[in-house]
Amino acid sequence: EVMDGLTLTLGKVTTAPVAVTVSTDTATIKKNLTDFASAYNDVVKYLRDQTKYNDANKSAGELQGDRSAVMMLGQLRSLAGASTGASSIFARLSSLGFDPQSDGSLKTNATKLDAAMGNLTELRRAFANVDDAVPANRGLGVQMRQFVDGLLADDGALDSRQEALRASITRNDKRQDQLELRVAAFEKRVRAQYTALDATMGQMSGLSSYLSQQIAQFNKS
Repeated sequence: EVMDGLTLTLGKVTTAPVAVTVSTDTATIKKNLTDFASAYNDVVKYLRDQTKYNDANKSAGELQGDRSAVMMLGQLRSLAGASTGASSIFARLSSLGFDPQSDGSLKTNATKLDAAMGNLTELRRAFANVDDAVPANRGLGVQMRQFVDGLLADDGALDSRQEALRASITRNDKRQDQLELRVAAFEKRVRAQYTALDATMGQMSGLSSYLSQQIAQFNKS
């Protein structure tokens, strides 16, 4: 608790003065930003693969036509091009070095990213500023996080969609059970009819044999 936000791990006891140099870990900040872009691209690619239709081989992704997945993909792409009023220098992800592409992904521009790293105060505002009073001044990363948190909430779009799918599966299972009962009843009825008809055919066959015998006897007379 010597300095707010700083933890010192002391290795040994000494009576001599100790010089402590504190500097910004720009390498970690840059890695975190590029990791964010990579994670974003992974999500977008997954959604694109799952919702696309391949006309060449007539195959569709598992989520092709699913309104929730299509909505998520559209909103993610919209957020990638969104702006923030938190910084007067970096208003969009593209100004930080992450250029939105036509497929919805983000392409890292090393030159612009390095330039943004040279102004960490404005970069922090652009990416991580929190402003509950003015949503337009929320950082770009904060906007993205709030969107994802909303999706993952108990009553969010993903939870609601999963509940709807579970309900659909339950209804389908019930219909299958009902159909199986009807099929079993139909099979029982048909088998009974077949058995009765088979018995009737046996009786008719016996009657036919009897009549043939009788006719043969009459012809001999």
